Amino acid sequence: MTCIVAITDGQVVTLGGDSAGVGGHELRLRADRKVFQVGSYAVGFTTSFRMGQILRYGTDLPEPPPDAGADELERFIVTEFIPTVRRSFADHGFAKKARFTSSGEGGVTEEGQDVGGLFLVGVAGQIFEVRQDYQVARPAVAYSAIGLGAPVALGALHALELVPDLSLKERATRALQAAEAFSAVVRGPFRFVELPSGGQLRELS
Repeated sequence: MTCIVAITDGQVVTLGGDSAGVGGHELRLRADRKVFQVGSYAVGFTTSFRMGQILRYGTDLPEPPPDAGADELERFIVTEFIPTVRRSFADHGFAKKARFTSSGEGGVTEEGQDVGGLFLVGVAGQIFEVRQDYQVARPAVAYSAIGLGAPVALGALHALELVPDLSLKERATRALQAAEAFSAVVRGPFRFVELPSGGQLRELS
């Protein structure tokens, strides 16, 4: 289920998300948002609505360093933001342990590796992807998308780079519309949150 998109111009980050809740062959439209503001961050999640609720209502995220460059901000997300999220997931009963055998030499078994979920973070003009193993990815392009609708949305965002005079929200909207048109598990209405660098977050319709 889900499509979450993020796009930035280096100053403003806009996140957009759909409203589908999908289980098996059942689809429900949710009034609770998949993209929202929390502290100084814009967050958009997939994986689990419970995870999103913990991030939104149950996690006291640390304030990012002022005027940080992209590398310093990445270091902060890895060393301070992520440990806070992991503790919060454990405190609220969401933390899980993965047990699997890798295909590498010797068939190494990893017992009890921590796993979380997949979500996007916008802060200070930057986009970060937090993966299930808590790794932090910083996209090489000025946009990202997660969820089952992500491949379509990423293709749309790539094509829209060639279209002049579109706002960040317009680009995000068109990417979500493309994902809805070609994915059975993406549905509007679409919700947006906009984060100006150094400014106040704004939830948009």
